[in-house]
Amino acid sequence: MEEAPAFGEERLTTIFRRLWPGNWRAPISWLVAAGLLVWLAAQADLGAIKASLSVTYPGWLAAAVLSVTATVVVRVARWRALLQGTTGTYPAWSPLWRATLWGQGLNWLLPFRAGDLARAYGIRHARWTGRESAPAGVKQSQSIGTPYALGTIGAEKLLDLAWLCLAVLPVLFFERLPNLSGLLPAAHIALPLLALGGALTLAWLLSRASFPLGQDRAAWPWRKTAADGMQRLGAGLAVLSRPAALWPAMAWSLLLWLGHAFNNYATARAMALPMDWLGASLVLVVLQAGLVPPSTPAKIGVFQALCVAGLGLLGYDIAASLAYGLVLQWVVMLPPLGLWLADLLLGRLG
Repeated sequence: MEEAPAFGEERLTTIFRRLWPGNWRAPISWLVAAGLLVWLAAQADLGAIKASLSVTYPGWLAAAVLSVTATVVVRVARWRALLQGTTGTYPAWSPLWRATLWGQGLNWLLPFRAGDLARAYGIRHARWTGRESAPAGVKQSQSIGTPYALGTIGAEKLLDLAWLCLAVLPVLFFERLPNLSGLLPAAHIALPLLALGGALTLAWLLSRASFPLGQDRAAWPWRKTAADGMQRLGAGLAVLSRPAALWPAMAWSLLLWLGHAFNNYATARAMALPMDWLGASLVLVVLQAGLVPPSTPAKIGVFQALCVAGLGLLGYDIAASLAYGLVLQWVVMLPPLGLWLADLLLGRLG
């Protein structure tokens, strides 16, 4: 089996040049992030924010960091389940692990979920093992390829959308939620959620559509290339119609979302903030929905604003909510970025 080549410096430079926003937009995005943090901090007393930043129970903080590290492994396992061949064969773990690390790292640094594109590109040369193991719509002699990998990443998003909808249900019956007027600060999360659902529904419909090439494929060779790419993209999305791939991926998704909720809960416990599992689920729903649209670099400012909105629904003041958002973002960022930098360093040393 061929493994995806490691991301070298030249390839990393190419990805940044193609996906990073223009020179004038990058500084502006960082200024917006800083402005959001300053605006949030101005809403509360700095002394109260500093006092709230203290970690009372470091053991819970360590548990949260370990949990985030475990979610990286779960992400790879879920993606590998979706990439299962028809005879129960899988691509090698190593290229999927490396591509996932790079995808998560680039998603923090680049807008428009560019890390997902890099992730699909990173395993384009990987293959399934065994004879007649490639899924329907993919030739046996072909490698996975970028379009098919992108289709499976779209399937991941459909699974996440399903679990997000399920996570909303207990939140709707949360007894400690304030009246309807208290929900207004978090009402903006509905639009990104609807946009995500619409985009994924469109992608699913495209996966079921046919793409006739017509009689003039020789005169228009690009049409054959485009049709083949769309066919493989659709084949990647259609993996959800195969129970052998769907049910393991659903199970891994459940573990992933439980891990996310535990991260929220453990971070609150570390900071001596009273929060139960239902409250952690509420924060999870607000964060997952609010972080969908493109925003500031590394979601700085936006992440904290969402935490303020979510914890505000639970009755927390701005100082405690902002401090929680600052700590939680470091908790969820440091393990993936640390693993990513370690992979980059080991690649150079190798």
